[in-house]
Amino acid sequence: MADKIIFLNANSRLVRIPERVDVLVSDCTGHYVFGGNMISAVADIRDKFLKQDGCVMPNYISMYLVPVDSVSHYNYVNYWKGNLYGIDFTPAQKIANNNVYFTTFDAKSLICAPANICNINLSKDFPNEMMNVKVDFLIPHSCRMHGLCGWFDVRLCNRVHFSTSPYNKTTGWKQLFFPLEEEISLKKSSVVRVNLILRKTHDDTCACFAWNIKVIGSIEHKQRQSIVKRQSTRKSFLAVKWNPCKTKICDINKDGEERNAEFTEIVKQMGMKHKINKAFGFI
Repeated sequence: MADKIIFLNANSRLVRIPERVDVLVSDCTGHYVFGGNMISAVADIRDKFLKQDGCVMPNYISMYLVPVDSVSHYNYVNYWKGNLYGIDFTPAQKIANNNVYFTTFDAKSLICAPANICNINLSKDFPNEMMNVKVDFLIPHSCRMHGLCGWFDVRLCNRVHFSTSPYNKTTGWKQLFFPLEEEISLKKSSVVRVNLILRKTHDDTCACFAWNIKVIGSIEHKQRQSIVKRQSTRKSFLAVKWNPCKTKICDINKDGEERNAEFTEIVKQMGMKHKINKAFGFI
C-alpha cells in the first residue's frame, strides 16, 4: 500500500492537504469525553478538510450522570482520615475528596435513572469542551449517596456504537467518580439537585471540575430540609505561592467556534516560536 497511502505527521491545526476528504476518523474521546482536548480539534479538521457529504467517525456522543451508593468507592477515597503508620495524613483527605476517579461501578450502585446531560453531533456542532449542567434526580427509595458517576455513549456510524456505562462491559475509559466528602442518607422522594461544571483555560493548559449538590426533601436523621455540598478539583491543586488559576481565563459560556479559532491561533504562534528556537539552536 506504499503507493496508495500518504502519512502526514503534523499538527492538525497547522497541516495543509491538497484536497478535501470523504471520511474523518479520530480517537477523540478522552476520559469523560473532554479529557483529551480532541473534540474541538475534530470540529476544526471537519470544517477545513471534510467534503460537504463526508462522514465523521465517531459521529455522535452522549454523556450521562447519576448519583451512586457505593461504600467501597467512598472508603477508597476516605483512606487518608486519621493516623496511618503513625503519621497524620488528614490534610491529604481534602485533596482526595476534591479529586475525580476513573473507576468502574456495578449497575446496582446507581440510585436512580441516569440523566442525559450533554449531546455532541460531531458532524455539525462546535462544542467548547466545557460544561455547566444543572439536573434534578428524584430518589425512588431510601438509600445512601456517596457521589456521582459519569459515562458516555458513542455512535461511530449507523448501527455501530459502544457505551462506557456500568450496564455494559468495562472499556478503557471506565466511568468517572465524583465523590462526596460525607455520606448522605436519603429518603424516598427526595430530590438531588446537581450542578456539574467543567472549566478550561483559554489555552487548554488547565481544567477543573466542580460538582455542587443540594438535597431537597426528607432526609433521614436530619431536621434540616436541605443539605448543600460544594466540591471542586481546584481545591485539590497543591498550594503554591504562584497560583496558575489567577493568570488563566475560564469562560464556560464561550462559543465553541470562537474558542476553536482562538486555540488555532495559539497553536500557530507556538509553531512559529518552535521554528525560531530551532533556527537559533535553542532546542
